[in-house]
Amino acid sequence: MAWTTPTSRSTGDLITASIYNTDIVDNLNYLKSLADGKVGLTGNETVAGIKTFSSFPMTPSSAPIANYQVANKKYLDDYFGAEARGFSATMSSNQSISASTETKVAFNTEIFDTHGEYNNSTYRYIPQRAGKYLVVGNLKYSTISVACYARIYKNGSVILAPQVTVSFSTSGYSMAIFIVEMNGSSDYVELYGRQQDGTTRTITASESFFQAWYLGA
Repeated sequence: MAWTTPTSRSTGDLITASIYNTDIVDNLNYLKSLADGKVGLTGNETVAGIKTFSSFPMTPSSAPIANYQVANKKYLDDYFGAEARGFSATMSSNQSISASTETKVAFNTEIFDTHGEYNNSTYRYIPQRAGKYLVVGNLKYSTISVACYARIYKNGSVILAPQVTVSFSTSGYSMAIFIVEMNGSSDYVELYGRQQDGTTRTITASESFFQAWYLGA
């Protein structure tokens, strides 16, 4: 049986082998009772009930790799900081484009660029995280009444993106929307315009934009 405290012995007490063995067992049981309910430094254990920490516990520096493993602040910052990425850009001035010619639109003014991956000199978005991106481009053409387009290019080639074109007697709007797979290193997207009016026309800066946002792997 386990004693609440070990038996005390005095100098001169007669200690037989039986008493000695009993004291050893009682001391071991007592030490075990002190350890019961305590979390060990090593080995696997299951802890029941609600435990409240007076300060934040530290976790290993490695990232969790299995279901139900604890995620620390650094892992969440790294993961979600990388997840939330994209850009939005506009034009600082109107741009003229020739008829029946694919022309890259100069979106040289960044509204935001979460990771500095949009180049406002080459007008390219080169994301450094692999995955799928929602790419959207909108162009307003002034003084035009025939077909006008916004075209998404990937790595220098046009993508067969859905294009919505609305033409009025004096202007035309075209929007291209597409989900683009990017390799996270060298892939890039750009927005081009094209119009079929037979003469040079103008893309209006105030109502044109180019954007992309990361959706996931």
